[in-house]
Amino acid sequence: MSKESQTTATNAAVGQLRTAAATAREIAAEREAAHSASREPATDAALADAQLLPLSPSRHLLRLIVDALQLPDPARTPQDQMACLAMVSRRAMLVLQACQQALAGPSEGVVLFAARDLFDGVSNTPPVTYRHAGTGPRASA
Repeated sequence: MSKESQTTATNAAVGQLRTAAATAREIAAEREAAHSASREPATDAALADAQLLPLSPSRHLLRLIVDALQLPDPARTPQDQMACLAMVSRRAMLVLQACQQALAGPSEGVVLFAARDLFDGVSNTPPVTYRHAGTGPRASA
């Protein structure tokens, strides 16, 4: 595979994952808006407490998916793009596993287990170093 086709494939994969992350953010925002509309006005202390804890296991899982798939753009070198693609690929696999796990059970508890496994999987992946677009070398998990 030529460097140009690798770059094109990398950019296409990163674009698809960003689209998936944007969709997850939109769904989370819609759920938050629906949930906020059904709640009574809260005091500042109650609002602060609500922001510390996820509103539901599904929302928590969506937040973890967005965090797992949201990565800085790589520098325009083949090495940096390949390192970024490898990281995105590993994280996408973990996201798919979490989604399959969450969909396998009828209860919200299953979603919490999927969220926990996704968090653990992303946290335990080895760090990959690649330069971000417009910056020097950085390590990303």
